[in-house]
Amino acid sequence: MGFDLVEGLNLFMQVRPTDKSTEVLKTGSTSFGSQLAGLIHLCSDGALKAAYRTANFAPQLKISEPTQMLDMLNSGRMLIPLVNIGKGSGLLRPVSSNARLNIAHWVGVLDVMRLRQGNYVVRIYNSYHNHEEFYTWSTFLSAWEQTQGNSSRFGVVLAEPV
Repeated sequence: MGFDLVEGLNLFMQVRPTDKSTEVLKTGSTSFGSQLAGLIHLCSDGALKAAYRTANFAPQLKISEPTQMLDMLNSGRMLIPLVNIGKGSGLLRPVSSNARLNIAHWVGVLDVMRLRQGNYVVRIYNSYHNHEEFYTWSTFLSAWEQTQGNSSRFGVVLAEPV
């Protein structure tokens, strides 16, 4: 969104409730979806409406198929799912039975592409590595379905132009 790290962190500390935002920064815990949605709203000067959704509480969230996710991207929406990554590797992976090997982490979905063989891949921006990565749809889905320390499934922040 065009902000450097310090500017972004200063904006994050303004997200209400501010005591919770400050706590996330002090402890290094995963931010809540509502906090990320608030940050997007602040950073866009209100030009984007963002909300946190999960499959648990929002059955209308129908992006379980790659073509549905692509349609959302093509309609101008931003998708920032909460996925599970491996501690140390930072790569998307299903939740391990050893909780110390898992990290809940936000990534940005950039594109969904169909390969010649008919399979789909998801192109994401992973801030853990500060670069783009490609994952098969099944690998992406298994990392998105459940994350460490969260009971909700398929958590995602959806942002769309106002």
